[in-house]
Amino acid sequence: MANFEESLEHVLKNEGMAFTDDPIDRGGATHMGITLRTYSEFLGRQGTVDELKAMTRLEAATVYHKLYWAKMKLDLVMDNNIATTIFDIGVNMGVGYAVKFAQESAGVRVDGVMGPLTASAINTAHRTRFMLKFVKLVQMRYVGIVISNPSQIKYLKGWLNRTYTIMDLIA
Repeated sequence: MANFEESLEHVLKNEGMAFTDDPIDRGGATHMGITLRTYSEFLGRQGTVDELKAMTRLEAATVYHKLYWAKMKLDLVMDNNIATTIFDIGVNMGVGYAVKFAQESAGVRVDGVMGPLTASAINTAHRTRFMLKFVKLVQMRYVGIVISNPSQIKYLKGWLNRTYTIMDLIA
């Protein structure tokens, strides 16, 4: 079974631990990779930038588990590297994209819902082929973002570097 804590370390390494609020970044104010919008969803009310800045690593882990790991039902995925891959892209692109890319990579109907059929297909997929296809889909999405909104090109190198960290998980 996949290990949330190991996967979380990978995500936090990619996201960083610092607070940022780049006006060009469509995510807005972000701390440890968690946007104010996501943090507000977790709180069940509109959070403040100060609350987001004060968020602890433990609280961030709880947000990540509830709004990403559990939503994508990654406890159903047996291979930790595949679960980490899906989790990482769920954090960066959104749960819907990550699950759809996983479904397409596993060769099942793409509906954006991680159910038992999707999990079974992922668990029986050839790891290298699955992950290479997944990375290709992610990279195509990143390039598509830049094509549709050229102001986002400043993030492309970092986004692609994120996919290279996924490639390291294939071995």
